[in-house]
Amino acid sequence: MANYDKTESFDRDLKRELRTIGKLWWTVAIAMLIGGLAGWLISKNVQPSYTATAVVLADPDFMPLRNQFPNFLLQNDQIKQQVVSTLGQEKFDQTEPPTYLLDRTDRSVVSIIVVSSDPFIASEAANAWANSAVEWLLSNIKVSEKLLEQKKTDLNLAEEELVNYLEQENLHKITWCEVTLITGVGNCDNQIFTDGADILSQVDASTRSEMTRLARNKVEKESIYKSQLASTSEKMIDPELRVMVASTASGAQLRHELLFSLLPVAGASATGITSVLLILIYSWWKNTQENPGIL
Repeated sequence: MANYDKTESFDRDLKRELRTIGKLWWTVAIAMLIGGLAGWLISKNVQPSYTATAVVLADPDFMPLRNQFPNFLLQNDQIKQQVVSTLGQEKFDQTEPPTYLLDRTDRSVVSIIVVSSDPFIASEAANAWANSAVEWLLSNIKVSEKLLEQKKTDLNLAEEELVNYLEQENLHKITWCEVTLITGVGNCDNQIFTDGADILSQVDASTRSEMTRLARNKVEKESIYKSQLASTSEKMIDPELRVMVASTASGAQLRHELLFSLLPVAGASATGITSVLLILIYSWWKNTQENPGIL
């Protein structure tokens, strides 16, 4: 019987509160209208930001500084200066520092993401970062090629210097294997000698010392050249196919677009719920004033 009375009392109170809300529905409607309008005004007056994405294809096993790839692409001062030169300082200052997204299934695909309050600047900046990064990587390859040519020239000069000295000493018939035998510098896989005894008899201590210096210079230059050749050869294999801009940013998207679109709804919902709660509190307070024994 007691449980029945409590249930009946609860139903009676609930119906009373619903009637109160029904009588004051217009206040809830006005509150929701004001909240929705406030949300709409906020969404229109808050400075929006836009994101633009350009995609770079860069073989990570082909890169210089491969252990730092792709971080160094966005931390490289030369690339940054090229972007500033392309955009101009004013536009560059309107962008946030770019971020990158590395494809989980293909590490050669790198998305460069730029944020700006101007959608056109965001798109332009993303493309500038992508193009500048690719240009820098390809120019790095060209620098390697030039360096290889220089090392080859240094080796040729070292060999020419040794040959000229041997001719000067009337040792022009001497072979490289015999030079290694006399000086102890370098290696000779094909041990073919001419008249070794006659040649050795013509080499005094002074001549041997100079031959040793020139032979050591040649061996050092050859080692440097081979090392440079090994690192450069890989880069010279179809570089334009292994480093490129895969896709440019054709436009920009509103950052947090869903949040901005939901602000009016959120504002209306929040003020509507708040007004209902205030009505319920007011109804409860009024009921306690009319029926002091209810507490």
